[in-house]
Amino acid sequence: MTPDLLSSRKVQTLLHKLILGLTVAVLLMSSACNLPVRKPAATPTTPPAVSIPTPTVVAKPLPAAVVETAPLPNGDLAADNAVTVYFNQPMERASVEGALRTEPALAGRFEWPDDATMRFVPDQPLPPGTTLTVSFEKSATTENGLGMPDPVSFQFQTAPYLSVTERLPRPESTEVDPASAVVAAFNLPVVPLGQTSSGPQAFTIMPAVEGRGEWLNTSTYIFYPVPALQGGVTYTVSINPDLTGQSGSPLTSDASPNWAFTTALPRIVNLEPESGSQIGLDDSITVTFNQVVDPASVESAFAFGAPGGANLAGEFTWADDGASVTFQPDERLARTTTYNLNLSTGAAGLGGTPISDALQATFFSVPNFDLVSTTPAQNENLRLYSGYGNLSIEFT
Repeated sequence: MTPDLLSSRKVQTLLHKLILGLTVAVLLMSSACNLPVRKPAATPTTPPAVSIPTPTVVAKPLPAAVVETAPLPNGDLAADNAVTVYFNQPMERASVEGALRTEPALAGRFEWPDDATMRFVPDQPLPPGTTLTVSFEKSATTENGLGMPDPVSFQFQTAPYLSVTERLPRPESTEVDPASAVVAAFNLPVVPLGQTSSGPQAFTIMPAVEGRGEWLNTSTYIFYPVPALQGGVTYTVSINPDLTGQSGSPLTSDASPNWAFTTALPRIVNLEPESGSQIGLDDSITVTFNQVVDPASVESAFAFGAPGGANLAGEFTWADDGASVTFQPDERLARTTTYNLNLSTGAAGLGGTPISDALQATFFSVPNFDLVSTTPAQNENLRLYSGYGNLSIEFT
């Protein structure tokens, strides 16, 4: 083989390898283009803030309106009969004052604590028990010129006349306990709350009575007789004509608020044991009265003993109500003996009135121990029933 031919074949071999290498490279590049590409993970980011525009709200002016009154509608007026009206916004004062109407027609002054609050104070007080109507025409306007859609009207009342609603003891009652308190209750507050101790005297009592009076509350006056009223006496209670209610209402003149009642005379209503009873050697005696009595006068007027003998000493025990006393002799009574009890009219009620009737009672003590009877009697047959019988023995 010649050198030229050898060189030619080397060149062909090299070209063949070069072409084969280029073909493989193209195929590889083509395959690589068709492979999926893996992208790196995205880093989270905060979205930008979105600015939302605030809508502009244009408030529509409101018409004039009354939102509240003082006092409330259908309420009682104060002592000066003033009415306060609260509007929903500042008002044009002159238009409000010109729109006001009252029934009955009243002259008065206007007060403005602020532009939305008007107070009307009548020049003259209204009579008690009067209905006042307060109205506003549509001509009342706000500061910005808006009027009222419709007229408005409110009603109020003045306080009624002061009157007595409760009287104790009851008018014309009799047999009243002299220790009873005298009470007058009114339909309206008379004294301010918290000042009941310094209020005026609500009434006087004739005949005159010692004691103390006070206001239990703003409308109730009570008088406590000290130590008590007299028994068997008619008392007249006269209401103070100068009393007025806190609202200024005077005392009514339609009917007389005065009244009268009669107290009970002190008397004995019970004796235990009863007169004529047999009593034990250690028994006590209890006397009950119809009212509280004076203990010292009763004990001084009390006498208990055998006829012709000395009065027995003993201990007096009084009940909590002061109307009952129990006498316990210091020594045992003698057997088969008569005992007399005397309570003279020196005993008196707490107000000093003597008891209406003296007390005289007789008691018999138990006899000596003895046999009284048997059943059956001596020498009588004992009756048997189915082989059983009864024998009763009575002792003194």
